Amino acid sequence: VDLSGVMALFFNGLILSHYNYHNLSSAGKITAEFMFSSMSSLSEFFVFLYMGMGVFTGRFKSWDPIFVFLAVLFCLAGRTFNIFPFSMLANMWRKRKITKGMQISMWFSGLRGAIAFALSQTMPGNSKDVYASTTLMVVLITTLVCGTLTE
Repeated sequence: VDLSGVMALFFNGLILSHYNYHNLSSAGKITAEFMFSSMSSLSEFFVFLYMGMGVFTGRFKSWDPIFVFLAVLFCLAGRTFNIFPFSMLANMWRKRKITKGMQISMWFSGLRGAIAFALSQTMPGNSKDVYASTTLMVVLITTLVCGTLTE
């Protein structure tokens, strides 16, 4: 199977979490929860540190502002065409409905993506630097703008 490392880790964690959870003692469950939470925060810190170093060291020299603008615009449009229709569909069967305010919050706050940046590093071809710099700019714009405006 030709899955990326991210997908392999995701499915590995999904399968093993169901197996391991029931075979741990209660103290082991608490320890594992805190340990994986700490490792998650540490990993996120290093990814954002790596991204920040890419910005401030000038590693990405070729980028296109129009491409960045269009990428942000298409991300917002893509989230619009996913969040609102699927929320409406989910609300047909939910007792506790997803409110319009919550849908707008989901649309607005879900655009940051360190995984997208990591995947852009593996893009083949001559335009790899443009993809990586555009993804970095999209992540930075949505993190700084949407992240600061979201409570």
